[in-house]
Amino acid sequence: MDHAKAQGLHTFLFQDRRLEQIQNSTHQQFIREQVQRADIPETCCETMLGEAWIDLEDSGAVLVNKKDLKALVGLLHTCWQNSAAIRDEVTYKVFYGDKETFWLSMALTSAPCTFEKHHGGIVGIMQDRTDGNGNSKTYVCGNTMAHLDSKDELSWYNGSPLQHKSRDQNAFLVPTHHMADGHCG
Repeated sequence: MDHAKAQGLHTFLFQDRRLEQIQNSTHQQFIREQVQRADIPETCCETMLGEAWIDLEDSGAVLVNKKDLKALVGLLHTCWQNSAAIRDEVTYKVFYGDKETFWLSMALTSAPCTFEKHHGGIVGIMQDRTDGNGNSKTYVCGNTMAHLDSKDELSWYNGSPLQHKSRDQNAFLVPTHHMADGHCG
């Protein structure tokens, strides 16, 4: 709650990694249809529609001031988008799980929200990699999403302690470094 308290916010969301940009994607078409009749103040819609990012939100952690009526209505809208009938028929066919449902609900209900300033990063270990020309460069390697706090320090990470959770259930990775926005910490 420190993020929300410090900035006097109603809802605070964490950005996803910026991995893929596609103009006029299914995501964008869906959002345009949803917002065309809504009076939406400046929201994340512009980022999703204008910059064409496929994923904006990491829904692993969401801070919501439920005492604020608009935020509560937005949260209820999020619950509705993720109810079995709606998610199976609509939401999960458009988005990857509940990822975009929090910010979209806040936008559709005009509830104030903001995102952390950094795109999602990564936690892992430092590793040297050689490119096709024989040049070696050091990278932070891992599969776990990282998020920084307002002081640009590692705040939390979203994922598994497994090195490759889909490949090996017995190989663990203890992260020693993190990276966000292309900067290593």
